[in-house]
Amino acid sequence: MAQRGIKAPISTGASTPSANSNASPKAKEIFARWKSAKNKRSNWEWQWQDVLKYIVPQKDFITRQRSIQGESLDKDIYDTTARIANQIMAAGFQGNLTNPATRWFRLRLQNSLLNEPREVRAWLEQAQDIMFDVFAGSNFNEQIFECYIDLGSAGTSVLYEVEDPKDIIRFRCIHVNEISIGEDEKERVIETYRQYSLTVMQAHLKWGDKAGKNVADKIKAKKWDDNIQFLHSIHPRFERTAGSQTSNNLPWASVQMELESQHIVDEGGFHENPMMCTRFYKVSGDPYGYSPGTIMLPDIKMLQSITKTIIRAAQKMTDPPLVLPHDGFLLPLNTMPAGINYRLSGNAQDKIESLQTGGNIPVGREEQLDLRQAINKAYFVDLFNTLADRRNMTATEVVERVQEKSLMLGPVLGRLQSEMLDPIIERTFNILMRNGQIPPPPESLADEEITIEYVSPLANAQKGARVTALTNILGLAGQIAGVVPEVIDKIDTDRAIDQAADIFGVSPSLIRDEEQVLAIRQGRAEAEAQAQKQQQIAEAGQTAKDITESEKNLAEADAAGKR
Repeated sequence: MAQRGIKAPISTGASTPSANSNASPKAKEIFARWKSAKNKRSNWEWQWQDVLKYIVPQKDFITRQRSIQGESLDKDIYDTTARIANQIMAAGFQGNLTNPATRWFRLRLQNSLLNEPREVRAWLEQAQDIMFDVFAGSNFNEQIFECYIDLGSAGTSVLYEVEDPKDIIRFRCIHVNEISIGEDEKERVIETYRQYSLTVMQAHLKWGDKAGKNVADKIKAKKWDDNIQFLHSIHPRFERTAGSQTSNNLPWASVQMELESQHIVDEGGFHENPMMCTRFYKVSGDPYGYSPGTIMLPDIKMLQSITKTIIRAAQKMTDPPLVLPHDGFLLPLNTMPAGINYRLSGNAQDKIESLQTGGNIPVGREEQLDLRQAINKAYFVDLFNTLADRRNMTATEVVERVQEKSLMLGPVLGRLQSEMLDPIIERTFNILMRNGQIPPPPESLADEEITIEYVSPLANAQKGARVTALTNILGLAGQIAGVVPEVIDKIDTDRAIDQAADIFGVSPSLIRDEEQVLAIRQGRAEAEAQAQKQQQIAEAGQTAKDITESEKNLAEADAAGKR
C-alpha cells in the first residue's frame, strides 16, 4: 500500500578536535561536514545563550561551560514573567495539541470515499488505538513537553525517536547546544550532527571493545568517570544496494565516532529520519529558528532592569538612607525598630533624618505591567488560559474566543505538525507495521494513501470558520422554517451532521454509516406503515361497526313507525 510518509506492510565544554590524518575516509568526510555545520551555527550561539539566561537558565550553557550540575543559574534575574509564560505555552501545547488523555490525531485515507466502508474504518481505528497505547507506554509525553520548552526559548528543538525492546519506541529531547543541522533545497532538515559526551563507563557499557583506544586506555588507568566526546551523524544514504534491507543499507545512515581519534564505533541506519528538528518561527535561508523569547528579548531585559529599579526604590522607601550631622552622635547607629542612639551634648539641630529620594514607584509599575502584558501576548498566554478555563463559557463562546485568538498561532501549528508531529506519527506507524503490531490493512486499501488529521482542541480551533458557517446556516434555516417549513428540505441534514462530526473530531465509530441509517429508516418506515395499516383496519372496523349500529337503529325506528 503506497502512502505519503506512512508505509503499510548537554554542553561538552571541550574544544573542537582537529582532523586526524589516520582516520578513515568516511570518518574524515563526516568530521569535515560536522565542523562546517558547527561553524555556520556560531552566530546563533550568542543569541541562544542570551535568551536561555532569562527563560530557561538551567540550559544556558551554550557559550559558557557548566561548572557543576545543579548550580544556581538565576543570578541577576528579578522578574520571572518570561519563564512562566514559556511554561504556560509549553503546557498549553501539551494539553491542547498532544494531550495524552485524548485522541489528538486520526488516520484517514486520502480518497475520502474509501473511508466509508466499515472494515476500513475499523482498521484505521484499530491502528490509531494501538499507536496511542504505544505513545502512552513510552516516554513521549515528558520528552515532547521538553521540546515545547526549547521551542519557546531557543526557537529550535530536536526530538530523537528510536526503537526500544521494552517500550517499542523511546524518545529523547536533545539540547540545542549539541546539535548542528543542514537543510535540503526545500529547507527540510536532512543532516543532523550531535556532539555529546559519555563517561568511560557509559561508553564501555554501550559499545564494549568497539568504543576505541581512548576508552580502553582510560579503563586501564581506572579513569571510569572521565568524559569522552562522541559525534553522531544522521544523514541520507546516497549509495545503496538495491533490495538490501541490512542496517548499513537503509535510507538514512547513522554513524557514531569518538571525536578525538575519529574512530567509528558504530554504523547503521534507519528506515526514516529519527531526528525531528522543529523551528518555532523561521526565516527563509536560515536553518535554525527563532522564538517568542528571541522577539521579546529587549522587553525581557528591560523588564529585568525596571523590576530591579522598583525593588531598590521600594527598599529605599521602606528602609530609607539616613542624613547624619557631621558630629555629635556615637557610632555605630542602631537602625533597628525601637533602637536607641546616643549623642554628645551639642546643637539642638543635630538630628538624624531620613533622606527623601523622590522615587515614583507607580510610574515604574505601569511600565512593568505593560512589558509583562506584551511578553504574555507573545507567548499566547491569553489563548491558553481561555482553553484551560471554560467553566463560565458556552461551547459557542469558547469557539468564538479561541478562533479570534488562535489566528496568530496558525503558522506555528502548521510548522509543528509538518516538522515534528507528522514525522513522529509516520515513523511510529511504520515501526509498528514492520514489527507486525498493527494488523495488515484490508485488500481494498492497496496503493491508497493514508493521511493524518489532527483533532486536538488547537487543531479544531483552526477550523473555527467552518464551525461558524455551519452553525449560522443551520440557525438561519431554523428561523425561516418557523415561517416557511419547506425550507428545511434545502438542508441535507445527514451531511451537516457528518461535517460537524468531522470538524469536532468525533470518532467515526459514533456516527452511523449510510447503510445503517438506511436500514434504521426503512425499519422505522415499515413500523410506521404497519402501525398505519393497523390504524386503518381499526378505523375500518369501527366504521363497519358504526354502520351496523346505524342500520340497526334505522330498522328499529322504522318498525316503531309502522306500529
